[in-house]
Amino acid sequence: MIGVAEQSPTVHRVTLNPWRLRLLEALDRVGTVRAVAEEQRLAPSTVSEQLALLEAEVRTTLLERSGRRLRLTPAGRLLAARSRELLDHMDAIEAELAELSAEPVGHIRVASFASALTSLVLPAAVALSRSHPRLALELLELEPHESVDLVAAAVECGLCVAILPKLAFSEHRHAVASARVEGLGQRRIWLAMRAGVRRRVAVQTLVAALRAQAAALGHDAG
Repeated sequence: MIGVAEQSPTVHRVTLNPWRLRLLEALDRVGTVRAVAEEQRLAPSTVSEQLALLEAEVRTTLLERSGRRLRLTPAGRLLAARSRELLDHMDAIEAELAELSAEPVGHIRVASFASALTSLVLPAAVALSRSHPRLALELLELEPHESVDLVAAAVECGLCVAILPKLAFSEHRHAVASARVEGLGQRRIWLAMRAGVRRRVAVQTLVAALRAQAAALGHDAG
């Protein structure tokens, strides 16, 4: 009897494009292709084309039509959430590398609700004043909705970011870009900012400091 060797199933390795993942994350956050295009300074057709290429890359339906709009499928929402985590890590790595080659300078207004200001923002600001003396932070205690208004007016008031609890961020996610900050006990904290600000060395340095303090809080709590 001659045995026939079974063929192993073909495994398709997926290579994800970070830029396309960023567009998918933005669509999940702002809701429409046009809004994504405005945020990323692209033509809507370019956004649609890149999202279609992402679908082809992952061989999964990520988007579906709802009237004249596109909305994410469950697979699309899952990939968007995972993309947000991945992009946060990539931004943190870029910030660490940037520290080796560029000294962050400038002035950032940081708005936060009271409990995060005391336990998260203040210690991070003290650490930054020692490690990066040319980076000045102006700390403001504001309610979440006031913080979002400040960020929205950042063109007029300069570089601004806001510390928001997860619930408040979810309510305003269409209006701001984001970087997640874990910590403060069991609460999830988000750093909200205008689109285009996130990749600036000063902001990346601030995010890294906040995450380090959040990690220290989590370690202390454990």
